Amino acid sequence: VVTTYEHKLDIEITAVAARTCPLYIGLIGSKGKLALARKRFTEDFGLTDELINRIDMPIGVAIAAETPDEIALAILASLIDARNRSHGLKSKK
Repeated sequence: VVTTYEHKLDIEITAVAARTCPLYIGLIGSKGKLALARKRFTEDFGLTDELINRIDMPIGVAIAAETPDEIALAILASLIDARNRSHGLKSKK
């Protein structure tokens, strides 16, 4: 999970981490930040579409989260889902 104090740094760290093919990788951000991230991943870091599509953007399960607590819960749900899927469990939906 990448979330720092600076968009540029978030994007750079995510690009480097994506190449290691972690079990889960997510990037927090607005639509504008994520559009810029996708562009930079391709143009500046040479990431393939396959690698970019593995990055959870925006991060977390879509629950219309607004508060910091709700955002944290959505992120944790994504982490739990990734872990369980890696063990062969399937979503109930």
